[in-house]
Amino acid sequence: MPEGSVAHRAGARMCVVFALVACLAACTEGAPRRPDPSFSPQRQPEVVGFNDDPSRPYVVTAIDYHFHDAHPSLPIAPDRRLIVRNQGANTHNVSFPGTDFSENIKPGADVVIVEPGRLLGGPGRYRLVCVLHADRGMFGTVVIED
Repeated sequence: MPEGSVAHRAGARMCVVFALVACLAACTEGAPRRPDPSFSPQRQPEVVGFNDDPSRPYVVTAIDYHFHDAHPSLPIAPDRRLIVRNQGANTHNVSFPGTDFSENIKPGADVVIVEPGRLLGGPGRYRLVCVLHADRGMFGTVVIED
């Protein structure tokens, strides 16, 4: 096979790829693998990095077709101010089924709910809906603590 042939160049490339794979395998083969001590099948890792300050309003963000931070992992006090902020490009809506509360939110605007516990009827889990985009699954959950 002549040195400049296509087959020769392809063979040389395969040798380089093989050498790289062998080198990577050798570099990681002897490295000890330690299990993550925070994970076990019985105990899932907790979410890290969420800093909540109960003295400040709780903000739920409407963006695209999703409510960010409208989930049942953080109960809020009944008298804690709840802000729904539209950071998307579309007008959204905030409604709580079973109440008369329903307001549209233009892009860049906020809806402020001063006492969500009183509005929603006390402690519990409440569905938050964008009635404009419910067909796209734009729902969330607000939890009012005891």
